[in-house]
Amino acid sequence: MQKEQFLRILSSVLFYKILMDLVQKIESQKANTNRLEINDECEAYCKKFEIESSDSGDDSKNNDHPIKETRNN
Repeated sequence: MQKEQFLRILSSVLFYKILMDLVQKIESQKANTNRLEINDECEAYCKKFEIESSDSGDDSKNNDHPIKETRNN
């Protein structure tokens, strides 16, 4: 009787442990997915910023720059 009760308790504890490990893995994967999504958004923003900042480069090298044209007129 005590052995059966011990085995039931042990199996319940092991089941709970396995279940909690799975929950932790799922939460970790969600966190990693969220980080990847945030990184993708940041990279897209940085690329957009690089494109915009490259448009406002040195006026002496870019004759088509609107400010340069305005100054020459």
